[in-house]
Amino acid sequence: MSGSFLEVLAAAIARQGYATVALPGGRTPVFLFSELCRAKVSGIWEKTYVFFGDERCLPPWHADSNYGLAQRHLLSQLPVAVGRVLPMPGEVRPLAEAARRYQAAMGDAFESLSGRRLAPDEYPALDLVVLGMGEDGHTASLFPGHPALANTDWVAAVASAQARPPVPRLTLTLPLLNRAGTVMFLVSGEVKLSLAESLLSGPPDGRYPASLVRPAGRLIWYLAP
Repeated sequence: MSGSFLEVLAAAIARQGYATVALPGGRTPVFLFSELCRAKVSGIWEKTYVFFGDERCLPPWHADSNYGLAQRHLLSQLPVAVGRVLPMPGEVRPLAEAARRYQAAMGDAFESLSGRRLAPDEYPALDLVVLGMGEDGHTASLFPGHPALANTDWVAAVASAQARPPVPRLTLTLPLLNRAGTVMFLVSGEVKLSLAESLLSGPPDGRYPASLVRPAGRLIWYLAP
């Protein structure tokens, strides 16, 4: 799994001189983070820009912060420059302003990397997006039936009774996720595995947001017991 992750970043760096990745939240990616910390690579993390697929709207030092988890288990152990890590501003209120700020930060980052400003109707193309999936089929913080599924901004603010823990979220939207060069799903647990196998065997199912992630590039599912 970590091999595929690093291969995508290495290919992007060979092609354009840098790589961009959006990391997932929750506890599932911790085993991937551990693998990445053990991998012996050079010249990849120094040229990688790190974004986040979603965030719980909490201070970055909170135990449930996605950024905090990634910082503890991955980023603090790798040669990633601080200026190349863009955490979502989960502590900012109102939530709409937090979403606007993260979209602006992404726009600035991609303008710096590509040398041009993206038009209002364009979406940045992340080289790699890593996602998890909940037992209800949600991914990032896109929950079944939520209006954020139809949001055409880059970043959406989400308040949902389905969220666990029950705090508001920020999330990348489906149009942006589907612009990615590679999307990698990490799924573990009996209920999630059963749902993933069902989704993989049929056409997109609008009841499950994870099924609506159909990127322009590659889609990879890792299913683990």
